[in-house]
Amino acid sequence: MVELPADLRVRNYAGGSCVWASLGTLGNWLELEGLAELNREVSGGAWPDRVRRVLNAKNIDYVMEERGRPAFLDRALATRRGAAVTWHGAHMVTLVYLDDSIAGLVDNNRPSHVIWQPRQEFLEEWRRCGGWAVTLVYTPPPPKPIVRRTP
Repeated sequence: MVELPADLRVRNYAGGSCVWASLGTLGNWLELEGLAELNREVSGGAWPDRVRRVLNAKNIDYVMEERGRPAFLDRALATRRGAAVTWHGAHMVTLVYLDDSIAGLVDNNRPSHVIWQPRQEFLEEWRRCGGWAVTLVYTPPPPKPIVRRTP
């Protein structure tokens, strides 16, 4: 799971872009300098070719999916990187959790909470919206330790 505190999630704003806000949230999670500012620096709409140009120019390592293959998302979440994904039309949000039954999403228009959706319902919506996803290829912070209490 991408366990980024709400105050480090990038909020979209009028004139900004949900794509850059979602990638900025992932950048904060992966502790990448300057990615959170993309929402203001590269405002306006974004699509796969534009994202490639911007990320390549900034020497940001990423991988992209444009055919709606769930294995891409499974891998991004299994490695705790998260993914920016299309959802509800042309909107992009941050996928912060995915398992066999449920998906967790952070909408950059309301980033204070995680939206939970059944996995299959989420995947159908993602594919209906083009099946586009981007993940950044960097090492995430270590997971929170599990505290075990002894009786």
